[in-house]
Amino acid sequence: METKYEATLRELSAAQKEISSLKQEVKRLKTELATTEKTIDEYRRRLATMEQVADFRLMSLVEMKGEEVLFNGLGTALMAENDGRVIFKVPAELADKARRLFSKVNRNFLDGAQVVYITIDRSQLSLETRKG
Repeated sequence: METKYEATLRELSAAQKEISSLKQEVKRLKTELATTEKTIDEYRRRLATMEQVADFRLMSLVEMKGEEVLFNGLGTALMAENDGRVIFKVPAELADKARRLFSKVNRNFLDGAQVVYITIDRSQLSLETRKG
């Protein structure tokens, strides 16, 4: 027959094995989490690169075929559209106003020396086109 002391030792030994097993599981999960985070970061970098390529294509389009539009009463800008994305070529002096104007929508700013390019989904805009 097992004494109370022996039973406590046996339970303690079993608990120590369980703790050791749980520590190994935590270590494995941390490693898995780190790997997953690296994968997510890589996918984010790839997505950003793809979005920039699309934006650079739009930049070429606005340079070649942009039409002048009234830029929300701030002045005029060149605008082009392709596949549901719109790009504006805005003079640098309007950049701060443009940032405030588009602060609550999903957009991308590409800053140049004398101009700012703003890309945005067409569905988020209301445009008034003015032939120049």
